[in-house]
Formats: sequence, C-alpha cells, structure tokens
Amino acid sequence: MRNPKISAARSARAKYRQNLKRLASAAQIEREIYARALQELAIDKFLKLHPRENWPEWIDRRVEFTAQFFDPDVCIVSMFIKVHGQMPDGHFWEDGWLKVRHDDGQLFVVISCHPLQELITIFEARVDPETLAVTFIVDRDPVKIEQPPPGSFYDEWQTEWDRRSE
Repeated sequence: MRNPKISAARSARAKYRQNLKRLASAAQIEREIYARALQELAIDKFLKLHPRENWPEWIDRRVEFTAQFFDPDVCIVSMFIKVHGQMPDGHFWEDGWLKVRHDDGQLFVVISCHPLQELITIFEARVDPETLAVTFIVDRDPVKIEQPPPGSFYDEWQTEWDRRSE
C-alpha cells in the first residue's frame, strides 16, 4: 500500500528540482548578457582612448576579451593576447594534433599538452555595477606593443608538410 503523503512529497521534490534547474539556467543566461553589456562599456571607453584603426593588424586578429565577476559588486573586464612559446625541436602540428618525432624517427601524438603561454594584457578595467563607471587598472596603448617573434602563435607554427616543402 502506497502512502499518498510520500508520493506527494516525491512529486513536489521533483517539481522543485526542475524549477531550480530552470531558474539556474535562466540566471546563467542573464549573467552572461549582463557580463557582455559591462564588457562592451569597458571596451567602448578603451576604444575612445585607443581607436582600433590605429592598432597593428596582428593585435586586431588575436585579441580576446573576458568579463569576470569576483563579487556581486566587482566585474573585471580584460583584453589580452595569448602568446605561445616556441615549439620545442621535434614538435609540430599535423591534422590538428600535436605530434613529436623522436631522434630515432618514431612519431608520437601528444594527448595532453599545455604549451607555454604568456598573456599580454592590453587593458584591464573595473566596472562598477551601480554607477557603471569604468576604472582602468591596466591601460596599454596597442600601437606601442611589440609583435612577438614568428612562431609565437598557433596559426604560425609549421606543420611537418610545410617543413618538407622548404
């Protein structure tokens, strides 16, 4: 014999969990929209100081942005460039895989690899969510940033095929 109160409690619990998931999903979407809006405020202020048409082409192609919340009242917006270290000897990209050729000629696929990476921060700003004031923490003129050496970006690493044709 089933207890109707237990069945009702289970049903209410399932409905409650579904609603929580729905609310969490909606809240995440709203937070992403809010973060994008704060990010655009900071970027607009930065672009007024440093117009994009003056930037070197290599920066414009590789720039990335983030907006992170550290507290409900603190949003930090960053613009940066990821620079990879030089590929070690014997390492190369082929068909989207990082491969290694050892001295004995054997070829291995690297399953897990985190290449050395440096972030060049161009700007970092705090956006006050109440006043929407943008305060720069880091403010570097993109025109004055030196281009890293060739091979510092993934898209410039040569494939083995490229090396054979040289």
